[in-house]
Amino acid sequence: MASSGTCKFCGNVGRLVDAHIVPKGFFQKEGDLHFAVVNMAKAERPRRSQKGIWDDTILCAKCEARFASIDDYALTALLKRKTEARPLARNGSIVLGHTGGPLAYSLPRVDGAKVALFALFVLWRAGVSSRHECLPVALGPFEEKMRRALDQKTASALQGIYVTLWWEFNPELSGPVILPYRSKIRGVRLWNFWCGGYYFVVQTDSRPSVFGETPNQLAAQKPVWAISTSLLDQKEGANMVRNLREAHLRFGDPWKGRWKPPAK
Repeated sequence: MASSGTCKFCGNVGRLVDAHIVPKGFFQKEGDLHFAVVNMAKAERPRRSQKGIWDDTILCAKCEARFASIDDYALTALLKRKTEARPLARNGSIVLGHTGGPLAYSLPRVDGAKVALFALFVLWRAGVSSRHECLPVALGPFEEKMRRALDQKTASALQGIYVTLWWEFNPELSGPVILPYRSKIRGVRLWNFWCGGYYFVVQTDSRPSVFGETPNQLAAQKPVWAISTSLLDQKEGANMVRNLREAHLRFGDPWKGRWKPPAK
């Protein structure tokens, strides 16, 4: 329920709204983890939600309306136009990756800078949220840097902030929303989250991009590519999915009440 307080974006005092950490449109009935909300930053059971999670301590109504276009663009570009994605091909043949499927997908008619702003908006909301699921998200000086980039909503504001886009190749894992969690590559700090069958990695480190000039790094006036990967490729994700599926086989649908051992 909306309440009164100080907006964490503009600093004005007024009526606050229910701001979703990840837009509810990304919660889909897809695969065997449909409508799932997963918290990788803390060991807790995934739960089901068709509306996602929201926080009424983040944004005032004016800021929510001002930045609604960022979420709306991502929903249109990444979900509604997903059927337009084309696999990477050379000499008429699809280039295959280690998954056995296409190595990468081209996303035509998608603005990389706008999608990058969406990733920052999700991460910023998680970083300032008072929800217990988001408490592990600590962005340090990048919290204000992301706020400024969102305030300007320009490609130049993204300089020094690196966002890469990945494609979940396993259709059974395209449904869950995985809240932001931390990782490192060669000591460089990264934040990760999954939604709509996509995987975002945001570097919160002042060093050069750990991914170099990979084609899936989002930028303005640059073709948008999503490289195939899977939650199962990551140790934490593989363990979570395996445990949930084993529990499902032993105890039934994990979304229906408390799990109970089968009758002897």
